[in-house]
Amino acid sequence: MNFYRKLLLASPIIILIPALYFIHYTVDYFKDVTYSFVLNTNIGSVQMLEQELKEHQETEENYSEVRTAIIHMFNNTIGKKYSVITFLTDKSGGIYHSNHENELYLASLLENKDGLLAKTSDALSGTLTLQNSEEEQLWYYHTFYDVNESYIFFMSVDRGMLEAMLDTNNIVIPTGIICLLLIISIEDSIWLRISRRNKKEGELKQNEN
Repeated sequence: MNFYRKLLLASPIIILIPALYFIHYTVDYFKDVTYSFVLNTNIGSVQMLEQELKEHQETEENYSEVRTAIIHMFNNTIGKKYSVITFLTDKSGGIYHSNHENELYLASLLENKDGLLAKTSDALSGTLTLQNSEEEQLWYYHTFYDVNESYIFFMSVDRGMLEAMLDTNNIVIPTGIICLLLIISIEDSIWLRISRRNKKEGELKQNEN
């Protein structure tokens, strides 16, 4: 009897510890998946733009002007997305920000602009881990190369901004309710066992008397 009573008292803690770990793991996994989705979706958009530009290279009469306008418009459009940071550089090292907020955001990162551009010299596209202010960020870069004018497009997703807009309560609350129901169910089951045992012991004592 003492064993079941101790188990009844300890069951909330026994269930709560793994439940809290599971909730924490689920929320972190949700954040990771969301971040990867946003980043990879925008990387896919860059690669699609590259393909579109190549397909229209031989069909557009004023291709160079149209190409330049499209690249700048793309930079401005992607950079307007919440938590997505972009900027563009040309051959001479000129910087084209997608908006004023991004310009302020990148002030620290672009203090060493030449060093940044040097890191992109090994490949036409790829990823870089860069220090912006006090945190490291993953950046994707892509070179839109042309004999007349080439641009390097930089893009990153601010994970802090992205996670701030996620409503994780939609995960935490249902999971917490399920865990609470499990605790109540197990306690009720143990309590029934104790009650039945006490009843049997009482009946046996009465029969003995």
